[in-house]
Amino acid sequence: SVDGGNSWSENAADSIMAGYNIRALTVDDAGQIFVGGSNGMRGKFFRYTPADDQWMALQKTGDPAEIVIGSGGLLFASYQFHDESGGGIAKSSDSGDTWFGASINNADFQWHGVTGLAANSTGTVFAAIVYGKEWGGVPPSTTGIYRYNTATDDWTLLLEETPWALAIAPNDDIYIVLDDGSVMRSTDDGLSWE
Repeated sequence: SVDGGNSWSENAADSIMAGYNIRALTVDDAGQIFVGGSNGMRGKFFRYTPADDQWMALQKTGDPAEIVIGSGGLLFASYQFHDESGGGIAKSSDSGDTWFGASINNADFQWHGVTGLAANSTGTVFAAIVYGKEWGGVPPSTTGIYRYNTATDDWTLLLEETPWALAIAPNDDIYIVLDDGSVMRSTDDGLSWE
């Protein structure tokens, strides 16, 4: 829809996404559409490019949960694996053609439970992490809320709590729901919480 939802037109993906339950969707400034879905056995990411009027499957696998666009057009995707070996966050700087694991404190971020992923109006990306798993001798990360730093290509722990949901309001206030059901808010990019 290009008129606030009053009318709709189909942007058919033909059969490329047939059999996939779509779980994640975002659109970048160039009008590219990024979709993530699962067919019950494995997850897949897809991209629509308006210049080519074409859908294509991307190389990234894993059950997608959320896809967000950060500053500089960096694409972030949170995902899980069907075998319950974990999940994580991957990032791409080339519209999903290639993907790299996003790290926390130089640890492999593939082995962390991601319960939320969101970007504010300036493109700053935040992640909610509920557990870490030691892998290859690398200790697990701390459960909490993290902010991605583009300059250092790393994450900063903002709040050491157990977050089960994360959302960012249009005014950039950050909201999280903790494991005890309480809701916390930050009005300063996660530096302080109430």
